Amino acid sequence: MNFEKVLICAPTASAKNYCFDEWIKNVMDFTYPNFEVALFDNTIDKGKNAEYLNKRYTEIFGNNGKFKAYHSNTDKISSVIERMCVSHNMCRDMALKEGYKYILHLESDIFPERDIIECLMFHDKRVVGAL
Repeated sequence: MNFEKVLICAPTASAKNYCFDEWIKNVMDFTYPNFEVALFDNTIDKGKNAEYLNKRYTEIFGNNGKFKAYHSNTDKISSVIERMCVSHNMCRDMALKEGYKYILHLESDIFPERDIIECLMFHDKRVVGAL
C-alpha cells in the first residue's frame, strides 16, 4: 500500500513552549505511517528557540529525521501577524518544494486524536478542517 507523504507543520513561538513536550509526543503517536513535522519559529531571538525545540525533540525521540524546527528569520518584523504570515508561507513552500502530497497545519498547542490524518483524508477533499 502506498501512503502519500504528509507534512505536519505550523508557525510557533516560544510562548507555546509550555506544552511542546506533550504536543510532540501526541504528534509522534499518530497512526498514519508517512509523515514528517516542521515548525517554523518566529520568536525574535535569532533562532535560539528553534535550536531549543530541535534539542528537546532529540532528547525525547533521538535523531530520527521526522522533526525539524526552523527559524523563520522574522526578527526585524515587529508585527506578530506578519511574522505568522511568513511562517505559514514557509510551511506551504516547504511542502511544495519537497514533494509532500498533503499538509496538515496543526497549531503547536492543539492535541488531536491519533488517527487525525486518516480521518481528514477519508473525506477526499482538496481542503478539509477539523477541531
